[in-house]
Amino acid sequence: MRNYQYFLTGFKKEFGNSDISKITSEDIMAFLIGITSGQKQSTKKLKYSLLRSFFNFIKVKWSSKNGAYFH
Repeated sequence: MRNYQYFLTGFKKEFGNSDISKITSEDIMAFLIGITSGQKQSTKKLKYSLLRSFFNFIKVKWSSKNGAYFH
């Protein structure tokens, strides 16, 4: 859990003032490359998975709040 919190704190630091709908895949990739520089491939996969889970959570929460449906 601490790993997840540390990672999301870094994400917030990078994108905290950004409109989430304006964050591009290039922005995300640059963030991931920067935060995982010099780390093992397994760690890089974990960070990617954490971020993917975070965005899936946001998508579900947003869609349920707004009555929208996403695939």
